[in-house]
Amino acid sequence: MVPQHAIANMMCRIFGWNVDAQADSLIGSQKLGHYAKIPPRAFLRCQLLATVIQTLITIAANNVLITSFPSLCAPDQSNRFTCPFPNARYTATIVWGVVGPQRIFAELYPMLKWAFFIGVCIGAPVYYIRLYAMRYFPFVKNFNPIMFIAGMSWWNSGYNLSYFTPGFEVSFIFMYYIRRHYLTWWTKYNFVLSAALSAGVALCAILIFVSLQVTNVDINWWGRTVSGAGIDGGYLQSHALRTITEHASD
Repeated sequence: MVPQHAIANMMCRIFGWNVDAQADSLIGSQKLGHYAKIPPRAFLRCQLLATVIQTLITIAANNVLITSFPSLCAPDQSNRFTCPFPNARYTATIVWGVVGPQRIFAELYPMLKWAFFIGVCIGAPVYYIRLYAMRYFPFVKNFNPIMFIAGMSWWNSGYNLSYFTPGFEVSFIFMYYIRRHYLTWWTKYNFVLSAALSAGVALCAILIFVSLQVTNVDINWWGRTVSGAGIDGGYLQSHALRTITEHASD
């Protein structure tokens, strides 16, 4: 789309992705409101008001960050504001906007074109097995090819296995064990507990930022520094890639 024009590609990606993501978030929140027996119209008014408030706060917070923190988004930023999500968007813009899909699929990675055909080949057998041969392949009932391939795409996401293992363990406990053995409790409290844990993380992040990071209080212990101790740390990762590139050029 508009080859050699990164800005046009970025704007299309941002608006296209945000419309879809915000719609999913809106529907998901309304589902939670229905689960909590909140009147739909009152819940929608709360969502609209929260959207306006969040927009103003987000713009103000971004302006404060840009003007108050030196070396923002740099790999060695002292407060770890390395901006992984904006950097990922920037990289995608370079790949699909500056380099362009024509060079990506035709010159640099021609095998990627076969991924579309492989996707069709994976989906069709699963569909027909579910339709005609479920008794011979009962495990296919719990196999979703889209989720399977999406999970594989995270193998090079920049995070090691320790970032994903706790989520898998918690999901297994609540969505399988507790749902299977304590259905009454799960029906009444599971999603409320999920929302409470998410809100707790957000409130804790605000408290830590205001009380420690803004005042430059440095607390060194394993739980705080381990995320940047390996290759998955932003600075070390960029340093390792730079070292590999330098050795390759030599």
